[in-house]
Amino acid sequence: MTSEYFGELIRRDQDRQRLLHLLLEGASSEPGPSVDDGDFEALRKRAQVK
Repeated sequence: MTSEYFGELIRRDQDRQRLLHLLLEGASSEPGPSVDDGDFEALRKRAQVK
């Protein structure tokens, strides 16, 4: 029981560390292309098909 608890704490900490790494990586990257209403409409259509 105790080992499961500590295992879960470790997994949560690792998840937070991964998220922090991804956020910092994204914040330091170059901006991507702009999106417009057509891009969002294409995403909506893709989401409806699946």
